Amino acid sequence: MNTTKTVFNKLYSKKTELETHKIELGAIDKIEKQFTESKQILNKRQAEKKEFINLDTIFKKADTELSNLLTVYTKNRKEESGFLKELNNNFKLLDKAAKDLGVDITNIPAYKKYLESRENYKKSSDINQSNWEIVSKYK
Repeated sequence: MNTTKTVFNKLYSKKTELETHKIELGAIDKIEKQFTESKQILNKRQAEKKEFINLDTIFKKADTELSNLLTVYTKNRKEESGFLKELNNNFKLLDKAAKDLGVDITNIPAYKKYLESRENYKKSSDINQSNWEIVSKYK
């Protein structure tokens, strides 16, 4: 019986060693699989990074263009303000001259051009404002 016991003990010992090797091989297989997966993940992230960089470039360009449009809008507002001030001063001179001469201002061709100029100014100002409103929401 001692012999049987010794044989069983040796068999049990060998079985444990085989199971240990099997577990180690399983861990190696899992690590190999994860290594492959990690390379795939890395490649995917690198491709995504290019997309992020491209989008960042687009946003930077848009931001620059938006700043340029703000400059244009501001310049146009100043120009319109100066134009309206000058137009109103010229109208006052025309109105004073018409009164001094006793002429009905509505009969003077320059008066009609003054009215058209005011209308053009209003349309121009509205367009400038509308243009800015289109893009100002992105600032």
